[in-house]
Formats: sequence, C-alpha cells, structure tokens
Amino acid sequence: NDAITDCAVQGECVAEYHACTWPMQEADESYGCPVWHKCCYVFPNEIQGFPTIALDASEHVHILYDFNRYITNTGGTWESTEVEVLRNSAYQAMAFDADDGLHVAVYDENNKALKYATLRDGVWESSHILGYQDGTWVGEFSNLVLDAAGRPQVVCSNRSSHSLDYFLIEGQSWQIQQVDPGDINN
Repeated sequence: NDAITDCAVQGECVAEYHACTWPMQEADESYGCPVWHKCCYVFPNEIQGFPTIALDASEHVHILYDFNRYITNTGGTWESTEVEVLRNSAYQAMAFDADDGLHVAVYDENNKALKYATLRDGVWESSHILGYQDGTWVGEFSNLVLDAAGRPQVVCSNRSSHSLDYFLIEGQSWQIQQVDPGDINN
C-alpha cells in the first residue's frame, strides 16, 4: 500500500501532487479550496512500476523498474542504481544495439511525455520526444526495437488523440505516425 505523506517525510518522493484540505465548517466545495498542500507518494520498502529486462551481447542481465531504478549483473554481482534522467518514468522499454549501447523509451509521469535515453560507457543521456508541453499526452505503454541500422523505433499510446503512435528517428529528429486512430484509451 502506498502512503500519502508530506514531502518532509523520510523516503523517496516518486510522484508529486497537490491536495486540498477542508476545515470542517467549510465542507461546501463551492467556496473553493482554502488550504493546498504539496504532497508526495512514497512507496516504503515496496517494488513499484512495471519491470523490463534485456540482455547485452555478453548475456548480462539489465533491468529497469521502480520509476528510475537500473539493475545489472555485468560485474558478476547485482548492482542497483538510480538513474536521474529516468526519474518519474514508467512503462520502460529497452534494447541493445550492435555496440552494446542500451536504448530506452520511457513515459515521463510528471510531463506526460515520451522520453528516449541511452546508456553508453556508463553515461546516461536522455531527450524529450513529445509530451504535454507540446500539447499532447503521449508515451504510456511504450515498446522499443532497433532496426538493422541501430535506429530506435518506438510505439506507444497517445491519450490526447486516443491513438497508437509510431516514432522513428531520422537523423536528429523523430518522425511520428499515427498507426491506429482507434479509441485505445477507453
């Protein structure tokens, strides 16, 4: 069970939200909210999110889960780290290229956006593909593959258009196609 707490509480804040508290004498919502609190969801001692797994060329295991947790056994033992560029992400998908570079597509919960990240030689880099600040809510339920040239291709839901969208990188920019205009989010 997740705990809704004040942000000052021990534990990692994985998603912020704002809550309204009402004094007992002002229970009528027509008066507006008299007191707003910035709060966090904290998941103490629990595994959260949808894990995803991939093998590199040496068949080492790589796992992403829990909004920004990366685990691997490349050194012979399991190592777990937090990846800042993946903070507040969910619905991760990943694949390795021919040079053992890790490619990741994630849904950024805070920005309602699809993000793309890579891990090369121990360094994470990420970029914003499309999201709420662009006027759309996209990126949930993503999946990722690499073509023969090593270019990432991503498919995910688009809540704004209620469609399934396909993303392919061409040069330095992402090309977007709506592949199923159906009502996939209902």
